[in-house]
Amino acid sequence: MAVKRLNNAEREAIRNKLLAPTWKEVNEVRKNIKDEISSFIQGKVPDEVIKFHEKYPGLIQKESEWYGPRDFFNIKGDWSRLPERKKIEGLYVESIDFSDIPYRYDFERKSKANIIELIAEDEIVLNKVFELVLIWARLTYKIFSLKNRIDCTLSGITTENSLKDNFPEAYAAYLEVRSLESTDSCTNIESLRAELGRFKK
Repeated sequence: MAVKRLNNAEREAIRNKLLAPTWKEVNEVRKNIKDEISSFIQGKVPDEVIKFHEKYPGLIQKESEWYGPRDFFNIKGDWSRLPERKKIEGLYVESIDFSDIPYRYDFERKSKANIIELIAEDEIVLNKVFELVLIWARLTYKIFSLKNRIDCTLSGITTENSLKDNFPEAYAAYLEVRSLESTDSCTNIESLRAELGRFKK
């Protein structure tokens, strides 16, 4: 029986499968941050504006605003609670999109304001959001750390049998990935050949 060797695409798929639960956790934290800020901003909006928006949803302008953990750390000025600061500070590529919150307005000052400026004025909300941002930052750092360790480990595993013997969790992920590939119309060659064969005279 031929030895099945692992290729780089398979290693990447295994790594992504192993990290999927951690990314799910990150996305839940990001959703909690967004919900907290959305609730705060809508609480500042006069009732008549909300009623108008509900009646004419397309007339209040929405603008894209993306924020990552670094933006929140900068407004809070409290990097000291994050031991991994030097490693984390330049790390983030992902952020939260607040473009579906339509109220880009400080109704007290009657002027446009961004989300960070609005929550910075409310210590209670800012502290709540900041606690969630700390969790977000640490989870993201953990993912990047795990990614490097997984990649390093898998680089030394060359065959399917070796994966099964030395890294059972990765082997289980590999079987799941392979199962998904077998149902993909782009990779299921046998199914394609059988279907084409039906048109032969």
